[in-house]
Amino acid sequence: MNLKNNIMEKINKRVKTTSLLVLMIFTSLSAASQTTPKLTHSEVVQVAGASTEELMDRAKLWVAENLKTVNLADSCQIVGDLSFNVTGGDMHLQFIDGRIHCKWAINIRDGRYKFIMTDFIHNSNSTYDIGNIPVPADGIYNSYGGWGSNKRLMQKGYIIVLNEAKDMIDLLSTSLNHALHTPTEAQKDDW
Repeated sequence: MNLKNNIMEKINKRVKTTSLLVLMIFTSLSAASQTTPKLTHSEVVQVAGASTEELMDRAKLWVAENLKTVNLADSCQIVGDLSFNVTGGDMHLQFIDGRIHCKWAINIRDGRYKFIMTDFIHNSNSTYDIGNIPVPADGIYNSYGGWGSNKRLMQKGYIIVLNEAKDMIDLLSTSLNHALHTPTEAQKDDW
């Protein structure tokens, strides 16, 4: 009887250990699924007195002049990819030197347009890619961990990358807004 009790006791310990291990794995997976939101931009702007066709013509012209590519998804949408440089400035921040890539779209409907920029990804020339650019609620980027000055440098590098991406959003958004509110030469002649 002692042998049977001893075996049952060992089995119960293993089941408890295994259950605890499975519970810890699911808890860590659950925590990992609560990710930090990624950088995105979306705005809808009304353009008084402009038809869908006029806005589409203006948008195509703006894209051709500023982004050099026109990919028509359908008659009311233009989509594309954008890539631009980012530099750290001084030698301590050269690890972020590289490119930021993103996707963009312009949707046009009923005298208004929607400008969307998503999937901002940082790729450095070194091994310190940020990847998808997050926007933590507390503003502190801590993906790399680290200690002391290394951690502070990573935070500074992240802030530079985030600000470069936001500056590009502002630049393109302002430029597109101006272009879509300004009739083309052909539209000016149609009085």
